[in-house]
Amino acid sequence: MRTTASTKRLRIAHVQPMTLDLFGHDDIDFGTKASYFLPNLARAQAAVGHGVVIHLMTSSRSHSLELEGIEVRFHRCLQPPALARPHRRFGRQLSLGMLRDIVSGKTNVVHFHGVRNCQLMFGAVVGRAARGGIPVIAHDQGNREGWAIEDRAFRYGLRRTAAFIAGNSESAELFRSRGIPEQRVYTIPNGYDPRVFFPECTERESDSCPLRILFVSRLTPEKDPLTAVEGIAIFAGSRRAIDVTLIGEGALRREVETRLASATDRLVTYDHVPQTDLAEHYRSADVLVLTSLGEGSNQTVVEAMACGLPVVATDVRGIRDVVDGAGILVPPGDSSAVASALTQVADKPTLLATLRQRGLDRVRSLTWATIVDEIDRVYSDVLDAGRDRG
Repeated sequence: MRTTASTKRLRIAHVQPMTLDLFGHDDIDFGTKASYFLPNLARAQAAVGHGVVIHLMTSSRSHSLELEGIEVRFHRCLQPPALARPHRRFGRQLSLGMLRDIVSGKTNVVHFHGVRNCQLMFGAVVGRAARGGIPVIAHDQGNREGWAIEDRAFRYGLRRTAAFIAGNSESAELFRSRGIPEQRVYTIPNGYDPRVFFPECTERESDSCPLRILFVSRLTPEKDPLTAVEGIAIFAGSRRAIDVTLIGEGALRREVETRLASATDRLVTYDHVPQTDLAEHYRSADVLVLTSLGEGSNQTVVEAMACGLPVVATDVRGIRDVVDGAGILVPPGDSSAVASALTQVADKPTLLATLRQRGLDRVRSLTWATIVDEIDRVYSDVLDAGRDRG
């Protein structure tokens, strides 16, 4: 019987070379307010017995914290000044301490997050791991154009990385177009915890009731929240009653909140809510609106569908693969299309029910337990290939 990574407990070093303040968070927010793919994956891996250490960067001194038994190490870094815009700082944060630390101990695999937006550290991490004889799995979570030196570091990392994980089919195709063999590219989306995110029957009482709209997103330019709120405002302007719940924070918060307040007096806002409360918001809404300009694999959409909430979202990478017919997709930047989609779900109760069921069917295979199994198979393939070469 072939031994797989899922039956062998591994020592995994997760590396994401960026500071949380790029997204308006403090280090202590990791895994709570800053709850995204990496902390969720690490929790699920630890739950099946893997030894997990997470390496991040910090704008303060180096330190560690514990996340449900998982050690999270923050490494002080060199970076552009904090006054620079996040886009300028992103990918240009460097840490020699992180490079030294990732190969300490008995690490079996290095799992790097942000291969196409942290190109300098990607190349450096791959080179450091190679000297230590540790394979690197590179996880793509979005794209950022870099300088020429960053492209060289990216190309160097591509040549020496054992396997690549893409969150969507377009990202997977990009790796193949760069000459990466098919067998080294895996497509694995985001996941959800079914103990927290599950459906309840919360159908609208009648067609005359306000449409309950939920908006959950960072309020930053790449998420394009202004298209969403303008679409909501257009829909409300056609004499439609709406209840809007906004959950998110970021540089565009004031502008977003002001526009929504002008469209409805039934507006509730939150900076952040715990996961259990977020699930309740999903279950008590009629539709989720998300107008991001691009994603790796969007977590919010997965969680919403797991709670039986239909989705209106932009037709972009990282969303279209996840939604896959279980929601209404609209062109990026098109607020009129958002309004039209909201009209459809408001006027067609049967459409809401259809989308709800399609969403539930779509996410059945996206629990964190399933995602961990898929990533374990990647680790197993890489480690088996290394043994064969040895």
